[in-house]
Amino acid sequence: MTMFKLSSILQLLFLGFALNGFSQTAYIANHQDGTVKIINTNNNSIVGNIDLQYGLMGVAVSPDGNRVYITNNIANTIDIISTATNSEIVALPTDIGPTNIIVSHDNSKAYFSVGLKLYEIDAVTNSISNSVNLAKGIDGLAISNDGSKIYVACSDPSSNFIKIVNTATHTISNTIALSTSNKPYQLLLSHDGSKLYIANTDLHAIQIMNTSNNSITNTIDVPNGVINMCLNAAGTKLYVSGGDVINTQNNTVMTSITNIGEFPTGISITPDDSKLIFTNNHRSTFVVASTQTNTSSAIVTMSQAAYTDPLCMGGNFISIHNPPTGIEETDWAEKSNIYPNPSHGNFILALPMKEASIMICDATGREIMQSQTHENKTALNLELKGFYTVKVTSAKGCFIKKLVIE
Repeated sequence: MTMFKLSSILQLLFLGFALNGFSQTAYIANHQDGTVKIINTNNNSIVGNIDLQYGLMGVAVSPDGNRVYITNNIANTIDIISTATNSEIVALPTDIGPTNIIVSHDNSKAYFSVGLKLYEIDAVTNSISNSVNLAKGIDGLAISNDGSKIYVACSDPSSNFIKIVNTATHTISNTIALSTSNKPYQLLLSHDGSKLYIANTDLHAIQIMNTSNNSITNTIDVPNGVINMCLNAAGTKLYVSGGDVINTQNNTVMTSITNIGEFPTGISITPDDSKLIFTNNHRSTFVVASTQTNTSSAIVTMSQAAYTDPLCMGGNFISIHNPPTGIEETDWAEKSNIYPNPSHGNFILALPMKEASIMICDATGREIMQSQTHENKTALNLELKGFYTVKVTSAKGCFIKKLVIE
């Protein structure tokens, strides 16, 4: 398989995608034709299309699955999409060339990069507010579970850094120098936040940083190359866009997935951990692979155009939201909330109705709790730290939200 090197973010044409909930819907944004393809990954079919503008790049789905944020570095906008209606909520104007974008775990903020600056979006008011000058070119972004820190991959021709931004003060709280040969590209935090995976596209390697002391503890060579990465729900496997699969317990390549296309760039995993989706630059295709057999199972063409540039910009690509099917259900899901989230164990489930059933599963999909609500607000408790999914079902339908216990 052939991988290409990325020498500059300005040389890239990008596609981003995100997976949406138990219905397992992927949102694939094409740079060239300015459309977002809506993919049912259960049968690998294109079920819808959202028309935006030429220049789509970074994609991030909010953890609650209600929104898709997309940067457009030609139109200079942040397009915000409703997954309930599969339509654009607003296009926020930005400075020239927005690229990466991520969303906080409590869904309240989004952060994106333009040139040397990092900007903040208030998800309630849909407005761009604070900015931080990083003084270096920005590539990948990652955000801590509590939303207090943003890890930023920064570089220029002579130096490379990971910079840590304090989101409360909007200042740089720490700078970690990397070697001149280690140009950081995309970033990914482990589920518990203890490790930062740093993709070095030029060297075909992934470095691991211990976030407790910000030290580099390991380097993993990935022979098939790396642009983007994703983790399975248990955090035991790190999947790489070039096809390599890494055991996160011993930091070794355990196997490689083949036949995923000539220029695999984007990667994400379905919420049930059963499938990987790879996007292919310049080939107008995405490839579906089985995580059980580590083999590709389908190649789907998204456009008849010769080049639609499906390159994926890193960020939060996976949503566990179950899209509502009607207006009434949409209102119900959007008016529901879990707080505080992240929580230290005790949290409140707030619903617009009194009668509903609750099922909570851990990161492996194991059922932890079942309960029934009889009030609008229900107090709940989980003792073990980790990532959980909360599924709420009522007469109006169901939705799923992410919960973090710290």
